[in-house]
Amino acid sequence: MKKAFLLILFFNIFYANAQLNSTATAAIDFKIKNAGINVNGSFTNVKTTVIFDESHLQSASLVGIAQANSINTGIALRDRHLKEKEEFFNVKEFPVLNMKSVTVTKKSNNIYAVSWDLTIKGITKRLNAELLTKPQNDGLLMTTEFKINRNDWDIGGNSLFMSDIVAINLKFLLRK
Repeated sequence: MKKAFLLILFFNIFYANAQLNSTATAAIDFKIKNAGINVNGSFTNVKTTVIFDESHLQSASLVGIAQANSINTGIALRDRHLKEKEEFFNVKEFPVLNMKSVTVTKKSNNIYAVSWDLTIKGITKRLNAELLTKPQNDGLLMTTEFKINRNDWDIGGNSLFMSDIVAINLKFLLRK
């Protein structure tokens, strides 16, 4: 009986942790000023792989891959320009954007400090951002917001009209 109880307990703990590895939805949204006007956009084809167990943060892993050709700003001509031009995303040569956690540490209840490696156009830069978690009925919602300088990844060239700073918002839901 004791062995059966331990087996059931082990299975329930394993099952609960394993379910936090399944991403149900993921979204990447961004905002940049162009000619003084905010341009909002997103990447609509995003895949994530998440391993997250609060009691074992040293083995946490958050990885996101966005298909560069899924960029959507609501204007087809602008989107084609962003996809095809060498000074922008050049999707033929660089089809994906990658973001991978390097370290995850707990700051406070439901807030984590994450060091990320972000790769765009073959250029990898490290950045730090807070990751917020919020329990949902069907899982755990994770969000992070940060700003990057587009010039660090050779996006957009020199421009008098386009801001250098891009605000990015990532959101993903882990199912239980």
